[in-house]
Parts: sequence; C-alpha cells; structure tokens
Amino acid sequence: MDANNPERDGSPIQQAISYPLGVDPLVLRAVLLAEDAYRRGVRESGAPNRGPEVEEYQRGYGHDRFYLVGERWCAVFATYCYERAAGELGLPSPLLGWRRGSSPRTDSDLASASKILESTAHPPSAGYGRRLDQPVFGCLGLFVAPNHVTLVVDPRPGKKTCVTIEGNFRNRVEMVLREKTDFRAFVRVV
Repeated sequence: MDANNPERDGSPIQQAISYPLGVDPLVLRAVLLAEDAYRRGVRESGAPNRGPEVEEYQRGYGHDRFYLVGERWCAVFATYCYERAAGELGLPSPLLGWRRGSSPRTDSDLASASKILESTAHPPSAGYGRRLDQPVFGCLGLFVAPNHVTLVVDPRPGKKTCVTIEGNFRNRVEMVLREKTDFRAFVRVV
C-alpha cells in the first residue's frame, strides 16, 4: 500500500470531507466526531489496542465500565461516534447492543448486526439499519475478511471507491480509500 498514491485501495489519504445538505443531524455529528479523532491523530499507545482515547472508545459513551479494553476497536470506534453524537443531541443511541464483538465475522453476524440496528431506536420503515447496495454518507461499511468495520465519509457516487474513517487501521484512526467491492455490506445507521 502506497500512501503517496491516493487512488490505491487501502491507502491512507488526506481529503476534505464534503458534508451533504439535508443530512440527518445524528449522522452529521457522528461523522464530525470521527473526523475530529482522525485530525487529532488518535492512535494506540502503551500496548496493542490500548491508549487513553482507544480505551475511551472501548468503554463506550455514557458507560461506567470497560467493555472491550485491549480488544480490536474498529466497531467500538464507530459505535462510540454514534453513541456520543446521540447523547450530545439528546437522542437514543442507534447502535446500542452492537458492541459485544469488535466486528461481524460471518453472514449471520452481518444479519444479526443489521437486525440489532433495525430493532433499536427507529422503525425499519425509515430505512434505519437497512443493508444498502451502495454506500451513503455516514453508513457503516462491513468487511468479513479481514473482520473490520468502517464509517463511510465520502461514498463517491459513480466511482469504484469510497472514503472511510476507520478506528484500528494500522493502530490508529485513519482516513482510507476503499474499493466498494471489498465490502461485504453497507448498513444505514440512521
């Protein structure tokens, strides 16, 4: 992977995020929190999957105990961004219940993650928790091999790639260019 070639899949990139008009305030706030973590250079420190900010994500927003300290943290990073955004906006978290594992490993895990999303705060008729054929701003991008969860910040309509912000990418929060075909699923959070 060549960081100097921003069109190469899986490469860290630097780009300004274009925030679409009319986006749900919860989605917007979650992406802003993810971007802030990326811009601040949040990374592991002291030991693998550890460090002050990483452990904050692993604890979860508004929780008193550690859930996954020392474990992979890609999914808990995305969960944290949405939980904190919901808390700041006085809304229920759309991802409560989807923090028991770091990332989905099988098709049934993907179905379970989608079912949890559908059954929490919003009715399925709103499109909440729905698997998508193409990414949208603020959706989750799910990989099965390797197991990984991302937050899509630029779906790049009409292109083969999309831009994500990911926790636990090379031991830090990173903005990454990804081939859309590499994802197992995209899931609308809100």
